[in-house]
Amino acid sequence: MLSDPISMTGNGAAESFARVSTEGRKSTYKILARAGNNECFLTIANADVGTGVNRRVRTLFRLDEDITLSDTVTPGKNSLQLTFDRPVLQATDVAANELLAKLVNYLDDATRAQALLDGQT
Repeated sequence: MLSDPISMTGNGAAESFARVSTEGRKSTYKILARAGNNECFLTIANADVGTGVNRRVRTLFRLDEDITLSDTVTPGKNSLQLTFDRPVLQATDVAANELLAKLVNYLDDATRAQALLDGQT
């Protein structure tokens, strides 16, 4: 089980997500110290999918954040989801960790991240 709370930093400010529920291999965390109605949830879940040699572990990492749209009245929601699908029968987690590190490194660049949000492929 992951630590509780989970700390993340965005825009230079650290925020703590406290675990609010656990169901099997799924946990939900919430930022408790946030002003206003802009709730933010983090969901982390693991599931076994497939059968036999095609059996895989699927890990979901999802952020859901309530936002107020530009008219300052209309509520909205931003969601970001990362799904990591890997074989159960791999010898080590080294290759999976390297793949994840590459993706995190790519998304850590603000220009590249903005290009994705702008719809570039």
